[in-house]
Amino acid sequence: MELELSCRPWTHTDSEMGEGLTKKKRIRAGHRASATRTLAKVTEALAGTMPETVDHNMAKLSQLKLSLQEKLETLKLLDSEIVELTQEDNFTDEIEQADGYKSGI
Repeated sequence: MELELSCRPWTHTDSEMGEGLTKKKRIRAGHRASATRTLAKVTEALAGTMPETVDHNMAKLSQLKLSLQEKLETLKLLDSEIVELTQEDNFTDEIEQADGYKSGI
């Protein structure tokens, strides 16, 4: 008795891809919400800039800048992964949505 092995590549089923896409979109939404809160903190720090608080606000703004840079990199990665899982007829919508959000950061 011979055992035949198949060397075909493993592929996702449509439902697995849909679940992965949905999960990545939820994760992206969480990161976007976090970035929006961070942007609100930046606005607050800039509005509260008084001569006696400049040093404190500059340190806070530097931290917020680093946080936003990290969020932007994470969002870029998630956007790329989402586009890979998106069906061709939805590419344009996904790319435009991602670009619109990133331009706000």
